[in-house]
Amino acid sequence: MTKINKKGLKKTTDIKKSIGSYRFEDKSLFIHLKTGQGSEIPALRADNLMELAAPDKIFEITRLRFLDEKLREL
Repeated sequence: MTKINKKGLKKTTDIKKSIGSYRFEDKSLFIHLKTGQGSEIPALRADNLMELAAPDKIFEITRLRFLDEKLREL
């Protein structure tokens, strides 16, 4: 994914590390996005991810819950 930072510079990021898992169920896509600090897990917004998949479509994105590193609900 290529983004423009606050200084106007283009930055390319490998977003694969930010996606924990995904599944399709009842015509819906469920994605677990990882979060972290530093460069180990790059920041990824759900709307930016879906824009990559279908740039001309608007999606209804709903956050269901927060999980910790062991996938326990917070």
